[in-house]
Amino acid sequence: MPEPLPAAATEAAMGELLRRFIAAWSAADSAALMELLADDLRYLVYDGGPVHEGREEVGRVVARFMARFDRIEFRVLRSVCMAPVIVHERTEHYYAPGGELDTRFQVVGVLRIRDGRIADWRDYAVPGVEQLVGPRCRGD
Repeated sequence: MPEPLPAAATEAAMGELLRRFIAAWSAADSAALMELLADDLRYLVYDGGPVHEGREEVGRVVARFMARFDRIEFRVLRSVCMAPVIVHERTEHYYAPGGELDTRFQVVGVLRIRDGRIADWRDYAVPGVEQLVGPRCRGD
């Protein structure tokens, strides 16, 4: 069994994983995102919302969601990596064809990392922040 990495090296690797997670979303690249996920991933879309289980199911959900938008921008406002968890606050902007903003979220994401992959992914709305849920997100 390999020696465990010192905390600083582990947390630096987790920071890189977060960077790749954000980049995959911002590129609307579901294939790149899937590379970061554990096979038995559990994804809570929002507090009280549905839980999707398994990389294949999450892949279908994410690809279908990403396809609704012309452009996606994810930005990390702050983050902390404490092995095995990454907590980060981010904004998500989703643009419809033509460039107009359709949906905007500000969330706290909690990612639990196992063996270098995201094993649990939970997103929570930031209290007191107006969330804009446009027609492409609602499916109108």
